[in-house]
Amino acid sequence: MLKAGPDPKFVSYCLGRALDHDNDAAVHLFLKHGADPNNVSPWGEGGTHLHKAVSQPRSEETVRALLQRGADPNFADQRGKTPYTLAVGRGHAKLACLLEEFGADKQSPTNEDRLIGALARGERVPNDGDPAPDANVLCLDARRGDVDAVTRLLAAGVDPSAKVPVPPLHSAGYAGQFAAARLLVERGADLTQLNDFGGTPLGATAYGSLDCCDPQGGPGTLLPEEIKGDYAAIVQLLIEHGSPLPKECWGSEAVQEVLRRHGVPDGNDSD
Repeated sequence: MLKAGPDPKFVSYCLGRALDHDNDAAVHLFLKHGADPNNVSPWGEGGTHLHKAVSQPRSEETVRALLQRGADPNFADQRGKTPYTLAVGRGHAKLACLLEEFGADKQSPTNEDRLIGALARGERVPNDGDPAPDANVLCLDARRGDVDAVTRLLAAGVDPSAKVPVPPLHSAGYAGQFAAARLLVERGADLTQLNDFGGTPLGATAYGSLDCCDPQGGPGTLLPEEIKGDYAAIVQLLIEHGSPLPKECWGSEAVQEVLRRHGVPDGNDSD
């Protein structure tokens, strides 16, 4: 299909989809067939594919491929963040060095960016008044189930109930990451907080149990029976700690069984 010459904007879209996962081969393929590495996504905060690759973060091979095809390390998104300032501010030192090879402005990160990056790498414990790392990094690490990173970021001052589109506990629940979810609950994450879709952490967990999600990002490609997350255990954990219950059972069969044990009616029995 790519050899038939589809509209370049669709190839560029596919490049963005490839960046939802660790998939160097797909990135090379779409770039080879004309994907624009500086394409700005209609979602998010006006960042390019390079912003996404740095934020996730993706491999050095993927980031280098984008740069070799002309990705701009100094393009600012709607917040004024460039891929380089993101790399510095999120503690991705190797990616920052790679971006410097391709002309990143070394003077663009602020002192706060550099301090936050150091905190994200666990290089020091913040003093009172120090800025905390970007809450979005905590959400990504919670989704991946990186408990060490979640622990480090919480210690650096990131709010476990940070007001972001899909908060940390929702992110862990959506991906079925029990250990990360338990840590966030223990650190006081709000069980009633709503995400931008109107769902609670329990709702995000039930949804993830059906959504074939991939912890790397974006919708997954698994069949429902192939989903490996500990969704039922997370739902049990949330209920034990006082989460509000849904009006009716939904989610995977295992999730619904937990809800039934706590008195939640089946859909056809509810009002």
